Amino acid sequence: LISVLVNFTDNLWAIGSTNLLDGIGVGCLDLMLALYSHLLSRQTGHYNLNMAVIATGIQLGESFSALLGGALATEKSYEFAFPVLAVMTVFPIAFTFGISTPSLYSQVKKDEAEMVVNA
Repeated sequence: LISVLVNFTDNLWAIGSTNLLDGIGVGCLDLMLALYSHLLSRQTGHYNLNMAVIATGIQLGESFSALLGGALATEKSYEFAFPVLAVMTVFPIAFTFGISTPSLYSQVKKDEAEMVVNA
């Protein structure tokens, strides 16, 4: 959204407030990734491994974005680089919705039932 605002407005308050909301969204995402990783690695001891894999994927995406954005801005212009990077956000979103995840709710209920039986 910031890439769209930069192209169409000079209002610094709009860009700053969008950046603030983006920071809140990133905080929520980090919290959800930690909770989801905890549920996926429940009773396996692989929580840190899951978080490392997630962090590696995020860092690779950020590095590729900065590399591509810099190359496009240098070769073409900023007005060309921002929309290209904005359109590229569609691919991770589509990939995320295409992943089949296990039913975590049933796993948690099964673990709770086993704890009641073992108690």
